[in-house]
Amino acid sequence: MAGDDSWIRAEMGGTSRASVIGKPEVLGALIKRAEHPVFIVGHEVAEGPDGEAISGFIERVSRNRNIPVIGTSPAVRDLIKRGIRITAVMGGMEAADRLRDPEWRGTDGVCRHDMVLIAGIPYSFCWTILSGIRNSAPDLKIVTLDRKYQPHASWSFGNLAAGPWKEQLKAVITLLEEDKHV
Repeated sequence: MAGDDSWIRAEMGGTSRASVIGKPEVLGALIKRAEHPVFIVGHEVAEGPDGEAISGFIERVSRNRNIPVIGTSPAVRDLIKRGIRITAVMGGMEAADRLRDPEWRGTDGVCRHDMVLIAGIPYSFCWTILSGIRNSAPDLKIVTLDRKYQPHASWSFGNLAAGPWKEQLKAVITLLEEDKHV
């Protein structure tokens, strides 16, 4: 399966597709440019062998860049145990609905989020959420952090093996932490 094919072949939506994050510098630049990003983190971050890599990424990047984290309720306890500071707790669909709402002032009440970084939401459910956000909030950048390509995002990793994906996450952390000290 190619890096920019939907993980589930039957799920190809529309004429525009997510750009593939091919190098860590791409994701690093996206995060640096975002003015008011937010993470949405699902329960899969707390489970399985990939959970440690992605939860470490979220913990360090959210702390380094002061990015708020919305945790879905099944994930919150484990995310807190992993050192992630949760800003809000809501279901994935509720978070997506709020992101689509032009009147919502974000998790901090200041202004709308301009980028959402999503991780740990089951693939098919995430695919549906992303479709809704993309079609109702076209100005919002959507970045998926899981190692399966999501065509409805603005940016997504391609279909990657665990090793190369973890290396890219580590490289992004390094880039962002080096930038913070400059």
